[in-house]
Amino acid sequence: MSEEVRNPKDWSRELGSIERLCAVRNMTSTRLFQLLDRDLPMGHFAGGKNLPNQTAAKEFNWRRYANGAPIYRLVPVNGRYMVIPAHLNNELIVPLVADVIDADTDAVVELGCGYGRLLFALRDILEHQWPKLRYFGGELSGSGLAAARRVAALEPERAAITFHKFDYLNPDLSFVAGCKKVVFFTCHSIEQVQEIQDILILRMCDVASQVQCIHAEPVGWQLNAQAIEKTAKGAFDHSLHLRPSNDVDDFFSALVSTKSQWNRNLLPVLQKVALGGKIILEPPEINACGNDTYNPTTLVYWSKPASADQISN
Repeated sequence: MSEEVRNPKDWSRELGSIERLCAVRNMTSTRLFQLLDRDLPMGHFAGGKNLPNQTAAKEFNWRRYANGAPIYRLVPVNGRYMVIPAHLNNELIVPLVADVIDADTDAVVELGCGYGRLLFALRDILEHQWPKLRYFGGELSGSGLAAARRVAALEPERAAITFHKFDYLNPDLSFVAGCKKVVFFTCHSIEQVQEIQDILILRMCDVASQVQCIHAEPVGWQLNAQAIEKTAKGAFDHSLHLRPSNDVDDFFSALVSTKSQWNRNLLPVLQKVALGGKIILEPPEINACGNDTYNPTTLVYWSKPASADQISN
């Protein structure tokens, strides 16, 4: 790659809100994230890329909250657009990661964790069953790390979640050293790196004898040659009227990713590493879920083969 392109998110706004909430007496991480997400419904209807939600709200005359946000919205589900309550988070990553944790799992690691919302959610549902499980977050931005560590300090008596500086383009995973079975996951964070390199996957494989990973990333279009070709010619049409039950069109996510300099090679890199025998790659679940009509989430599972040799850094 001739130029390394990152689009790290600045979490300063969330950090400010988290600092204020942490100052409230008897605040817990669970309550904090409930309060932090309270105004989320309005965000699904802001900005030109969510014009389909605004248009659908008018067409179907959806009831609205006091803040003006409709109580329903369009989201991608299993390759099609569906209507769900606007306040619901249309992510599958937390239950899917929780589902692969077992008694032998030493650690769960989120790369590109932001302020740690998903890791704290996982702790809420796993802590009682797997009290020895360790939680790690890797994040590039200083504001994200500061926010995550501030929340982690709220409940020192609970299972520790530690947060570490991590760069997808210079992947140092030494903070996970000593584990035997590790579950990695990402959620719209590789999205922010235009091109990753094989070494990222290889170093993930090298941290333990057993490694599993689930990527929840907007990359399904990377397998759609027609969408890629169309992207080179087309312009984004905000006037498109998406309707419930319509198929998700990869063209939009391809165009959004291209114009935003978001990731364009996660799936090709995983396929290359899988062909080399270093990982077992399952068929991706294209456009399975997501909160953005134009940027749907594809789920990608891979694991380290039981017979794979340790990979040298």
